[in-house]
Order: sequence, then structure tokens, then C-alpha cells
Amino acid sequence: MPERQEFGQLSASSVVTGSDGKATVVYLPPSGFTACSCDLSQDLNYVTIEALPADPNYAGAAPRSTRIRLAPQMPDPVPGAPVARFRFTPASPRAART
Repeated sequence: MPERQEFGQLSASSVVTGSDGKATVVYLPPSGFTACSCDLSQDLNYVTIEALPADPNYAGAAPRSTRIRLAPQMPDPVPGAPVARFRFTPASPRAART
């Protein structure tokens, strides 16, 4: 098992559920990175956030986790630089349609 390291910041390290039974935390990636919905199959920059109930009633509870892929943040575009624009035809393409 890899060593755990902090990379970025959680809004809280310990949270309590609200009356709706949900607990919420926010993850802030470190400077220079942004969270993305990219392919997680490659072992690149990612963070895993794990939660485990701490109440004695949940002694046998399994941890829950989520994995967030981090991508280098793109620099702001240079004023006057070309910008890529795409047009799709048909406007709403479907798989296996020619």
C-alpha cells in the first residue's frame, strides 16, 4: 500500500452528518492543478479521498472512497492568440450513425 500524503486541501478532516444523513467536504487541488473527469486508468496525478464512519455503531463499516484525477492547469490564453472552435454535424451525433 502506498504511503499516504496530503496533496491539496480538504475543507475539513472530520465531518458530521446533517439531519439528512449526508456529510459534505470540498477538495481544493494544489496550485497548478485542476480536477478533471479524465481517464482514470492511467496512474498519473490523482488523489483518493477516503471516509470511514467513526461512530461505535459502525465498528464493522468499510471505508468509502472516491478517486479524483488531477490535470495540470492550463495557462490563461495570450491575448490575440488563435482559439480552436469546433462545429459538429449532426448537432447531436449518435453512436454507429453515418
